[in-house]
Amino acid sequence: MHPVLFEIFGLPVYTYGVALATAFYLAVQWAVRKGREKNLKEESILNLAIISIISAIVGARITYVFLKWDYYSVNLLEIIQIYKGGLVFFGGLGGGIFGGVAYWLYLKKPLLLMCDIAAMCVILGQSVGRIGCFFYGCCFGIHSSLPWAVKFPLQDGLRHPTQIYESLGNFLIFLFLAWLFPKIRRSGLIVVAYFYLYGILRFSIEMIRDDYRGTILGITSLSTSQTVSLIGIFLAAILHIWLMRQPVESGRESSGTA
Repeated sequence: MHPVLFEIFGLPVYTYGVALATAFYLAVQWAVRKGREKNLKEESILNLAIISIISAIVGARITYVFLKWDYYSVNLLEIIQIYKGGLVFFGGLGGGIFGGVAYWLYLKKPLLLMCDIAAMCVILGQSVGRIGCFFYGCCFGIHSSLPWAVKFPLQDGLRHPTQIYESLGNFLIFLFLAWLFPKIRRSGLIVVAYFYLYGILRFSIEMIRDDYRGTILGITSLSTSQTVSLIGIFLAAILHIWLMRQPVESGRESSGTA
């Protein structure tokens, strides 16, 4: 593993942080590109990206610290050291959605169209971000004898590189959503597809994860991420049913002018 990519004047530059920054950059560039196709102003999208990214980081970190409060309660200064890793994706997704939706509603702009673009950006960012997890050595899998199994620091034996599995799976989902986006006639269906596909992928990968992810108040034996995946799929199904009852949109290209 290579948690430190390189050093500048003796200061470490962490691979996780570089991957996170790259993920954000690519996601924002994709949002701007898709926004232009739908006549959305670049300034509005960039402002949305900044707000969503900040709220996503806060949400992801708060969730991670909550799940590992026994450690952070006696290491309070480490709570803000996010450059070393320690973010929960679903917490970040919730935080990003909250901040982004609040801002877009404040602008009184079409919400579902922007959510479709955001869904593609999120899955692209996830694909790159998981590479950072791999090099940092977190989010590892159970023991494996497969030829591509990996020895992670501080862990015994060879294990599934679940970070790479999810990175590849996320990228395939991104390619599918990017292909689907210009073909749909109802805004919101990309969001539905995202929650369906990512929910299934994440639930499945969690079965072979071996790092502690916690449970939601011990209510089920499922990990927190598995429970949230099921909730996401359920809510997506409700949205899907509602969308299919709405009239087909005409001229979707201009419906989101900002």
